[in-house]
Amino acid sequence: MVKFKEREKPNQTASFAQAAQVLATSLKAALKATPLKPAPIAFLLKKAFRATFILLQEFLLYAFFSFSLSLKRAAVISNHKAPVPNRAYAGSVYHSHRKVGTGKTSVFKLCVLTVLLFMVLGWSMQTVLAFESHLVDIRAHVENALGISTYSLDFGTVFPEETIDRQVIVGLSQSFRDQEVYSTVDYSVYWAPKPIEDSIADPDKDGNFEPIWPYIELKCNDVDYPKENYVDKGNGLILVGDNMLSLDENECDTWHLILDPPVFDEWYNEFTDPKTPSGVLTGDQYYTTEETAACGFTALVPHADLGSNLVIQVTAIDGNGDSIISGGELPISGDEHTPVILCKWEQQNLTSPPETPNDDSTQGYGILESGDTEHQTNGTQVLPPVRQDGKTYIQYWAIITDPYGVEKVANAVVDVYYPSGLPYNSLHKYRLDLTKVSLEDGLAVYEAARDAGLVTYQTNWAPEGQALPVDDGGILYAINSGSCSIWMVTGELEYADPAGDYLAVFDAVDINGSWASQKIPETNLSNMFTYVAVAAIEIDFTTFSYGEVTIDQQNQVNWLLGDTVWNNPADLSPIPNPATIRNIGNVPVHITIMNNDMDLGYDGERGTNYSGSTLPNAEQSNWNAVYGARLSSSPTNIV
Repeated sequence: MVKFKEREKPNQTASFAQAAQVLATSLKAALKATPLKPAPIAFLLKKAFRATFILLQEFLLYAFFSFSLSLKRAAVISNHKAPVPNRAYAGSVYHSHRKVGTGKTSVFKLCVLTVLLFMVLGWSMQTVLAFESHLVDIRAHVENALGISTYSLDFGTVFPEETIDRQVIVGLSQSFRDQEVYSTVDYSVYWAPKPIEDSIADPDKDGNFEPIWPYIELKCNDVDYPKENYVDKGNGLILVGDNMLSLDENECDTWHLILDPPVFDEWYNEFTDPKTPSGVLTGDQYYTTEETAACGFTALVPHADLGSNLVIQVTAIDGNGDSIISGGELPISGDEHTPVILCKWEQQNLTSPPETPNDDSTQGYGILESGDTEHQTNGTQVLPPVRQDGKTYIQYWAIITDPYGVEKVANAVVDVYYPSGLPYNSLHKYRLDLTKVSLEDGLAVYEAARDAGLVTYQTNWAPEGQALPVDDGGILYAINSGSCSIWMVTGELEYADPAGDYLAVFDAVDINGSWASQKIPETNLSNMFTYVAVAAIEIDFTTFSYGEVTIDQQNQVNWLLGDTVWNNPADLSPIPNPATIRNIGNVPVHITIMNNDMDLGYDGERGTNYSGSTLPNAEQSNWNAVYGARLSSSPTNIV
């Protein structure tokens, strides 16, 4: 029989002293964590709660671990298997169970204490965290930067070819004038489709009014915006030219909308109308008719309902400092982050093989410039086709970048202008939209044009850290790094377009509507190319037949009539073919016509020498026959 030594009773004084020491330490830590200082009552209450929870947590932790330790010791005693007489050790064992808890009740108490401890810990943690709170009040007052004088402009009932002028005024809102952060507002003007109303007839069933804008001339502050400069953005959206207008705090823009209503096709006579109409409406698409009583009889009267929306689109608000607001996804303004034309050039067809000998689209094939095949002069020089109704095709190339990423470049255009002087005096010839080509293909074309001296480089902008102007090294780096894009379009010159220096202006726009030409200084790019002067005529006859001419018969004049029909068909033409001369060059020509005497001879020792556009009389000439010629059938055109 194993005999156990009776277990000593726990030292209650030591246990409470230990607990008090722990509590004192906890209190000291709590006071240290929550120093007392003057504060609002709510603040002090928060600190008091926090200290209380810290003490409570420490006490529960101490109780939990103390109780667990006692329970462990009792479990060690109760786990011995020696036979112990109940009577001999009953009191001792019973005493131990009551004090340290070796039964189910003590285990239950321990579980309850554990749950309570974790509940207090979790709740106290959430409560303490909730005490840290900050409130930020976020507000904004939104107003428009622009004000418009009217949001509805109805011309009412109008009549063909009358002229009506209405105005729309655009100005800065009072709120914009009152603030001091921003100084200017940029905006663009568009025409857009106007949805039709249910009560109005829709002849073409497209859901929109037939557009009125083709019959309206726009002016802003006496500056014209001609329709030939409008840009079609697709889906019926028309940009009014390539304008980007800017208003500062002291400005207003007055837009004049001058309506010249069109005529109706069946009620218009081009030979008797005193003016050229702005347009002609056709019945199938644009108008309906109704019978209207007039002066006691019924008349069939056409009518059309036209409409468009004039869109005033704010594109950027420019700050006095560095602050920029833009209507796009990036902070872009006309002064900082617009596209840049790095370089540009013109050339002829270099890569497409000819299909037929007379195919004008391959004129200049295999060479860069037909007017200077040895590239002795910088710049592009091209020859006319020297063929009636022929064309000279020119490729316009540009390499473009954007400080915010080349992918932001949305489109590129080239505007071409006639040479100065008569007959066109630098008038605008056309605008063409360029198309992107691959960097690989474009690199080969650029290098060939560079070697031929055709390329014009940007002088107003260079990448950060690089010197002006942009040079070949900068272009090659941009191409090889993929930080640029290459664009091209093919245009044409007519055979009769005047010779001289043509101005080509390249521009580019980004996805926010900012143009290179709006940058200060401008980063669009222009140069001249030469349409070489070539004088050339073409005739469709080889012989004349004067018929019978009587010698010594004075004042006998036989005019041989030509015609304006080129090379009459053999089965319809008299023999020989009536004479026709035409200019197939690109400059005016002087024509000299010479004729020999066909051995008819003259009287005297030598024939009279005469020339000019006036035929001599018989007394002034000793030739037996006198010849003359004239262009057209008019006697005033004798040459």
